[in-house]
Amino acid sequence: MKQMKLISIVTFICIILISLTTLTYAVDESFELQLNSLTKEVVLGNTFEVEILLDNINVTSGDQGIGAYNAKLTYDTEVLELVDVQQQAGWEIMENEGNIVALTTDGEVVKNRTLTAKATFKVKEDAQLGDTEISFESVNGSSGKTTIQGAGVSTTVQIVEQNINPGDDENTIEEGNTVENDNTVGENSSSRNNVIKNNMSIQSNVDSTTTANKALPYAGFTGILIIIIAILIVVAIIFYLKYRSLYKI
Repeated sequence: MKQMKLISIVTFICIILISLTTLTYAVDESFELQLNSLTKEVVLGNTFEVEILLDNINVTSGDQGIGAYNAKLTYDTEVLELVDVQQQAGWEIMENEGNIVALTTDGEVVKNRTLTAKATFKVKEDAQLGDTEISFESVNGSSGKTTIQGAGVSTTVQIVEQNINPGDDENTIEEGNTVENDNTVGENSSSRNNVIKNNMSIQSNVDSTTTANKALPYAGFTGILIIIIAILIVVAIIFYLKYRSLYKI
């Protein structure tokens, strides 16, 4: 089933290509095949996507639109590498070494601006920095009746290096952290000293209180003993006086 579908697509493409080479060009008809990079600056080694769009369609013959086209992608192979060309909804795309053949899946023509495909490029690691252009050449389309010569609209991207120097930023941050850590250490040392002093003071107070508390029982016992002796002396005096009065000594 897949083989039959592939054979049908290839046969249809061959018919389109034959028609594009045999039919006469319509002088008063035109269209544009535009390239639009989704990224204006690309770092060495990175990939980026470029849209392929049909636009400014001016067709009066056939079904009055573009139903198929073929074109050649051109770019600096010392700077860029074509990774893939992905078809978009409603389009069949075939690509070989930058040669692109496209046709609508339903056989109908398009009359307005349409995204047909996206090409993915990769910047080579040793590419020269600066602007590089991607363009189309040999652009032809078909309205189903006439062959229409189209115009390719190029796009430009700028190749740049990584613009961040992590080393400098890290050193700056580390230095800031070092100062902050030193302050923190100082604060921690001061706090620790204060804690130690406070602990020593508290411990001293605790020890003093403990000592006082330990001395309190002895001081209390001595006072009580003196009171008891005084009471006994008073009682003895009272008994002596009573005894003396009774026996009139």
